[in-house]
Amino acid sequence: MTLALAHDTASKKTRGATKTRMSGHEGIGLHYKHVRTTVELLRASTFYKQFSDDDRAAFERLAEANYDLSASSDIDLERLFAKLDDELMEKVRNEFEFQSDLGNIRDHGDHIAYCTLCGKGDSRDDKENRDKLRYDFRLTNLAGGQDVWCGSTCIINHALKVRGADTSDEARAILERSMREHLSMWRREQWRAENPEHEDIPRQFSRLAMLSLEMKRWGKYGRMDSAIRALGKTQSGLFFSTCDYTRTMRGISRFYQRKGFLTPKKHKTWREARAYLRSLSWLTEHLDYVIKSQMSYREQLDYLAARYQERQQYIAKLRTTRTARPLD
Repeated sequence: MTLALAHDTASKKTRGATKTRMSGHEGIGLHYKHVRTTVELLRASTFYKQFSDDDRAAFERLAEANYDLSASSDIDLERLFAKLDDELMEKVRNEFEFQSDLGNIRDHGDHIAYCTLCGKGDSRDDKENRDKLRYDFRLTNLAGGQDVWCGSTCIINHALKVRGADTSDEARAILERSMREHLSMWRREQWRAENPEHEDIPRQFSRLAMLSLEMKRWGKYGRMDSAIRALGKTQSGLFFSTCDYTRTMRGISRFYQRKGFLTPKKHKTWREARAYLRSLSWLTEHLDYVIKSQMSYREQLDYLAARYQERQQYIAKLRTTRTARPLD
């Protein structure tokens, strides 16, 4: 046997032997995802900082080679597997924990992310990899090392800690519940950003409640039916409509103060109540004006009728000039 052949044979035996030595591995050979997950957890741990420069360089070269052990030199392999023992990796895994607090799941807005651990969505061969992640989960390093963002499947498959869970079923349930809570939070944030007037909801309810009292027969506007008719409404009609909107807004305001946002159905009702309140504010503004004025009864009605005609003309102009919505 030549020296070269003897060296190649020894090398193959060394590589073959080390393939069964990575912590937690079962079965023949080592898989890409298992190698990558093990290495990335170690690199994010506090133990990695204690390695020598040469040992860390071996792990860095493995990462640059896309976690392909066959591309590592024999010296690097010996350095790698000298560190990757069961006892150390158990300590490494114990450093990481998923906590279901808000902020520990990210939404990338589209399927563009990849799992730091197993590499899902991070194909080096296909730049159009469709198996990417939209959401990833933070594994907090409890010992002061680096936090790791990964897919939820990795947390289950590698039996990583989930706070409050003792079994994989409990861990999966906590991850799913946390996902639902984050989705609710993101919907709330999006709705609030799209509706900057949302903070006015309690004030709008209070205003409607006050106006429903003022529209009663003994209220501020209760005996102004003629003046209200000059503005195109009736006192009784306004009273009942205002009471209806007040009841509706009471429920909407309570829901908003409890949840911080509105469902699509409640949002639609809020828009209708808001439009009604604007119309009512216009009406009461002119009623308040004639109350304070020195005009005679006839002059008050003429003034209010003129304001009503102006408003009708303005609304008609809006309807004719409004740009039609494009068809989807």
